[in-house]
Amino acid sequence: MTHEETSAVKDSSPREPKAPSADDRRRWGDALAADGFFEEAIRHYKEAAKLERDNPDAQTCLGDAYVLTDDPGRALKAYRSALKSEPLHAESYLGVGDVFKQHGRLRAAAGQYKRAVRCRPNNPYVRFKLADIYRQMGRWEECVVQMEAAIALRPRLAFYHFWLGSLFCDIGQWDAALVSMERAVECDPTDDYYHVRLGALYVVLGRAEDAIVELEHAIRLKPQKAIYHCILGDAHRHLGNVAAAAREDQLAGALDDYDEVVLAMTRSGYEA
Repeated sequence: MTHEETSAVKDSSPREPKAPSADDRRRWGDALAADGFFEEAIRHYKEAAKLERDNPDAQTCLGDAYVLTDDPGRALKAYRSALKSEPLHAESYLGVGDVFKQHGRLRAAAGQYKRAVRCRPNNPYVRFKLADIYRQMGRWEECVVQMEAAIALRPRLAFYHFWLGSLFCDIGQWDAALVSMERAVECDPTDDYYHVRLGALYVVLGRAEDAIVELEHAIRLKPQKAIYHCILGDAHRHLGNVAAAAREDQLAGALDDYDEVVLAMTRSGYEA
């Protein structure tokens, strides 16, 4: 056999399959978790963490998976392993905070989120997480400070403006709420969600004509949403447009249980 023939035989012989990398394992785990197969996802996250014991991202992914399967003990162990290798790993502090929050330990959760902010002060999502826990604790001023900092970092993200607007509604600062809600619509004019929330706020403020404009816009974007027609009907009733209100009620048809609850909450806001 010639040298060339020997080389060809060697090249065509079976090769050992390449072992999956940590990135492969995390990618497979993410796909499985997205489909709800959490136990299988955890198996891949564990393998990734074994392959990269000093990689905080690998340990944090594992911790997040344990949170999804309601295993706080193992979740905390994974997050603390990540922080042992990288003491400034903000995502791990967020994970620990999430575990505390799930178990009602709001002050402890806030402490972890504050550490995450110190690690990544220019990350708007980290600021949002701290603002959210302050909202649950009723620490309104600190909540606003953190949310305004998040907005300054991502001024075109509509959700942050909407979220701040809903906070101002909670504490009865209607003028500030209106500014934030209008800003959310400006940032994302193609999202029906923000138009209908702004419309509902206009109803609360007695600006039914402005409400009708926003609600009709929301309906053009999402005509199949029955609750939008109901809220538009309420706006027409505030103006005494009985026929228009009845038309919208008819267009709404039957609401499901969820829509009934949302509609009742919205109408209670009108009365407030």
